[in-house]
Amino acid sequence: MRGTRLLEPILRPPFRGFYPGERSAAVAAERAEKGVPVTPKVWRELTESAERFGIAPPTPIV
Repeated sequence: MRGTRLLEPILRPPFRGFYPGERSAAVAAERAEKGVPVTPKVWRELTESAERFGIAPPTPIV
C-alpha cells in the first residue's frame, strides 16, 4: 500500500491505541481524586472574586 511505511514508526510498540473516551475518562478519574489543576493567575482571580462577594474559597489540595 502506498504511504504505509510512513505509519510504521507509529504502529510499532510501545504504541498503544485508545478507544474513544478512554483518555478523557482517565483524566476525569485523576481530577476526581487529585483535584483540577488551576494556574496561579486563575486561582488568584478566583480568591479575589470570592473575597469581593464574601465567599470563602476552597482549600487547595496539595
